[in-house]
Amino acid sequence: MKKLLVRAAIAGSVILAVGGGRLYGADAKPVSRAELHQMTRNAHTGDQYRELAEYYRSKQSDYEQQARVERAQWLSLRLGAPWAMTKAPTPVDFARNWYEILNGRAEKMSAKAQYFEDLEDRAQ
Repeated sequence: MKKLLVRAAIAGSVILAVGGGRLYGADAKPVSRAELHQMTRNAHTGDQYRELAEYYRSKQSDYEQQARVERAQWLSLRLGAPWAMTKAPTPVDFARNWYEILNGRAEKMSAKAQYFEDLEDRAQ
């Protein structure tokens, strides 16, 4: 169990260290919605669009990671479900719903990142 926790901590620190930009990565401070909205509104150069696209790609990656964890939990609950005949909602339902929510968020982040990548291409 300790080895698993150590490996998870190392993997998490590696994932954070790979980032490195202002809006994402280990050195990043949390960005408020107001700051993000202002940056979006004031972005006019390719570098600003790239920075926003990278931020949304990192958020997409975070949501996809969370969705993978939730999907594994959903599948494990579904396979060994002693509550198969109980009233809904069951833990399986909650896990499935949360997985679908996280997937939806990842898709939204992907769409936003693609939008800013397209703007970056047009700006150059």
